[in-house]
Amino acid sequence: MKPACPALEFRGTNYALNGAHKKQLLQMAESWKETKPRYLIAGYTPPDLPDDYARALSERRAQAVRQNLIEAGVEASHLQTVGFGHDSAPSGPTTSVVVIYKQ
Repeated sequence: MKPACPALEFRGTNYALNGAHKKQLLQMAESWKETKPRYLIAGYTPPDLPDDYARALSERRAQAVRQNLIEAGVEASHLQTVGFGHDSAPSGPTTSVVVIYKQ
């Protein structure tokens, strides 16, 4: 799987989408209407958070992105979320990001 767009970066323990996130997601939703791909929305956090909190935060971030894409017109059945916290592959993100993969 390859990222569908640049990673969405979050500050601290925030999971609210900012204007730049919403603009990028609106563009994705518009292009989704042409080919209707499936997306995996994966949340990550930095390693300095407790495991349970990190997974919950990363899931909240992924869910916020999912909800915004649904509101922009993407069918919910085409979106899957996962919160990895800071458990990721050695080459995976190690910061507060959400990566949207095109399946």
